[in-house]
Amino acid sequence: MISVGVIITRCDSLQSIFARLGRGSSYGASTTHMSKLLPKIEGGGSGGCPLLVFGIRDTLYDQSC
Repeated sequence: MISVGVIITRCDSLQSIFARLGRGSSYGASTTHMSKLLPKIEGGGSGGCPLLVFGIRDTLYDQSC
């Protein structure tokens, strides 16, 4: 048996898209994003559990959808 954690969050660069869409204050710095997550992981916050972490970047945003 293998225990692993998977976290999908946003990169800081995605904030500019939220701001352009008028939702910047709804998704501000108080929500979880990569720059807050990485120090917690590096500090041992996963309790020894292996983690697979994905950060959604602004380059993945497609305006045509």
